[in-house]
Amino acid sequence: VAVSGSATLGAVDLDGTVSGTDANSGAAVSDSSAGSADGWTVLTPAALEILSVRASPGLVSRGQTGIAVAMVVRNTGEAVANVASSSLTFNAGGTDVASEYTVAPGANLASIAGGATTTFTYTVTVGGSATLGAIDLDGMVSGTDANGGDSVSDSGAGTADGWTVQTPAGLEVVSVSAVPSTVSLGQTGVSVLVQVRNTGQALANVAASGPTFMAGGTEVTSEYTVTAGSNPLSVAGGATTTFSYTVAVNGSATLGAVDLDATVSGSDANSGEVLSDDTASGTDAWTVQAPATLEVVNVSAAPSSVSRGQTGVLVSVQVRNSGQAVANVAASGLKFAAVGTDVTSEYAVTAGANPVSVVGSTTTTFTYIVAVSGSATLGAVDLDAAVSGADANSGEVLSDDTASTTDAWTVQAPATLEVVSISAAPSSVSRGQTGVLVAVQVRNTGQAVANVAASGLTFTAVGSDVTSEYAVTAGANPASVAGGAMATFSYTVAVDGSATLGAVGLDAAVSGTDANSAVSVSDIGAGTADGWTVQTPAALEILSVQASPGLVSRGQTGIAVAMIVRNTGEALANVVSSGLAFEAGGTDVALEYTLTPGTATLGAVDLDGTVSGTDANSGVVLSDDAAGTADAWTVQTPAALEILNVQASAGLVSRGQTGIAVAMVVRNAGEALANVVSSGLTFEAGGTDVASEYTVAPGTHPASVA
Repeated sequence: VAVSGSATLGAVDLDGTVSGTDANSGAAVSDSSAGSADGWTVLTPAALEILSVRASPGLVSRGQTGIAVAMVVRNTGEAVANVASSSLTFNAGGTDVASEYTVAPGANLASIAGGATTTFTYTVTVGGSATLGAIDLDGMVSGTDANGGDSVSDSGAGTADGWTVQTPAGLEVVSVSAVPSTVSLGQTGVSVLVQVRNTGQALANVAASGPTFMAGGTEVTSEYTVTAGSNPLSVAGGATTTFSYTVAVNGSATLGAVDLDATVSGSDANSGEVLSDDTASGTDAWTVQAPATLEVVNVSAAPSSVSRGQTGVLVSVQVRNSGQAVANVAASGLKFAAVGTDVTSEYAVTAGANPVSVVGSTTTTFTYIVAVSGSATLGAVDLDAAVSGADANSGEVLSDDTASTTDAWTVQAPATLEVVSISAAPSSVSRGQTGVLVAVQVRNTGQAVANVAASGLTFTAVGSDVTSEYAVTAGANPASVAGGAMATFSYTVAVDGSATLGAVGLDAAVSGTDANSAVSVSDIGAGTADGWTVQTPAALEILSVQASPGLVSRGQTGIAVAMIVRNTGEALANVVSSGLAFEAGGTDVALEYTLTPGTATLGAVDLDGTVSGTDANSGVVLSDDAAGTADAWTVQTPAALEILNVQASAGLVSRGQTGIAVAMVVRNAGEALANVVSSGLTFEAGGTDVASEYTVAPGTHPASVA
């Protein structure tokens, strides 16, 4: 059967007719309806139509992978269309460039129902040398009508698509530039600029960027705090962009030459391909220096005393920059103070030709000529100085208003020497004692320095001078006393072995001259004197050792022994240690009374004692190891009670019988006397205790057994 191209659509019934004659009779025979008829449905032929081709990106890069492309196909007929093949086409300016692309189809359908629309998916890879510029994307599809097997196809989408192929983005650090060539530790706000170029056509998205720092080949970026400016998030193809940063130098950053480089990373905006560069074509460098400091090291005045109205007094000030950066000096000058009061207005100061900056790690001298006012405050005047400026690198303000070493002078007034007080460390000393400390306070009540020529101690007992009984060694005492100052003079005293006993008064004398006028000044008596008591040295003597028992047993504990000790001197004796000594027949057996008491030597043992300590005044060591009256005891083996036998007067007894005599013989096997506390009898019948069946009355027994 061939179906007409204009056959009625829809359900069609199929039946049959047959006619003929009977071969014998020639009678006509026929039928026009099958016992079992059939039918079919007439459909319009399958027809494939590409509705659209769609690519997700409008821009792609050479070498890009994973690009999704969708082709929408419709079967405009009613019959099912079997799909034999489908594909994409690529055209650049009329030229087929499909060979420049690798296309992987998705899990696409093998057929399309009549009137249905299906999407065919593809994953495209752009060749590394694909034609650049605009590319038209289209598609092709072919198959057969599932009923008749006729071929069906389409080669042009109703709505095609396209993209632009670009060279891949490339991020390149072109240059790094820092504004300063030197920076200081702790400096902030340092500007660093980085030029970044995109060497491709595709847009480059920037994920991270920043300067890096190297010192002697070692990465030191962690020593810098970098704050990025409002930097771009992407760089257009072929463009160069400036990235700005503000850098803070860590307070402990590596000193010296530091190379500045930069890194940038991101991705191709088309393909997502990762991009980076960690070395600039043009790097920069700076030198890190310790911050400048301005420190007033010392103030030095030529004279130590000046007169009212005096002019031309030279004062020098040492200013040190202990950093490496240059310190610019803005101002400097002197300060004068009298007893804590600022008296700078009483002095006219003219600065010399002083420097305007101090190079790092150098000390510079600033000079001044001072004129003292005719009404300047009398007395001690402290000279100090102040300096201020800025770090030449960072502009950080620097200042110091106190010298490490100040100076002073005295506006003239006569010196005096006064012994204010005497202080002896102990209140009592022993004959022969050495190393006794005595301090003397000497005051200069004037203003000029007093030079000390001589000083010393005096000792008096009951109105008599006993200084000769003491050896006095002066300490490292001052050679002068500043005006209005108090000085301590120290002495070490040795007491003679025959020094006068009892109360002794201590006093002092001092003499010298006024440092300005050379007039003699002296004092021979302290405002507050001191004294001590001289005693005979302490001496420890063991008078006796007394033990309460005369007999002891091996292993015995808790035995009381008393040792009487006397101090035969006047000074207090501090006791450091004391103990007992044990001898048996001339042999030291002390260890038998500490380590092995159960095996002590038997027989007579002599008891003695030892004592040691120090004289509480002098610290001299004291000791005695033999008592005037020692003691002794006898060591015996411990008492031991042993029942030798028990004897009954009868071998047979009757129930209820009384008055049966029983004797128990007991022996003491030791040497020590054994005191008997209790004794009794025991009764057993066939191994069973039957003592409760007997009444026992003890006889007259001994209280001890020798």
